[in-house]
Amino acid sequence: MRAKHVVIALMLAAWIGGGAWASRYLAGGIFMLLHKSNPTTVTASTWSEYWDDYQNDPKERKRLQGSMGGALFLLFGVPLFIILVNSGKGRSLHGDAHWATRSEVQKAGLLEESGLILGKMGGKFLMMNAAKFILLVAPTRSGKGVGTNIPNLLNWGSSVIVVDIK
Repeated sequence: MRAKHVVIALMLAAWIGGGAWASRYLAGGIFMLLHKSNPTTVTASTWSEYWDDYQNDPKERKRLQGSMGGALFLLFGVPLFIILVNSGKGRSLHGDAHWATRSEVQKAGLLEESGLILGKMGGKFLMMNAAKFILLVAPTRSGKGVGTNIPNLLNWGSSVIVVDIK
């Protein structure tokens, strides 16, 4: 693992060093293009020479700053963006929803011996014995009482207060 870190550090140093050197050329070329001049005459010192000559002129100063900013963005920002986009965990186009596996159900703590009955999986009731809120939403006459409320009331081992607003 150590060798991998060394290689990454060397590649990063080469990228930063090479990018700093290349940014001088690219910034000079962008500056020349902004002035509709031939960019083939650009050298490594073109941008810094123009900076020395025109840094006090507000219009030229903006162009010089913009050309260097654009060069740095192209050399560092775009590759970093591409790396960040491609290095993240890929998401599926339509989501990752699926039926829970046995290990996911166990991790969620739904294989308790007592508690509120939430469902059934493989012949065993899924029960939650924790102080959490549960919300059941379904249309009228869809079986909420018969399918959920009555089984839970029959299974519950403690006192219960039931309020039916109907």
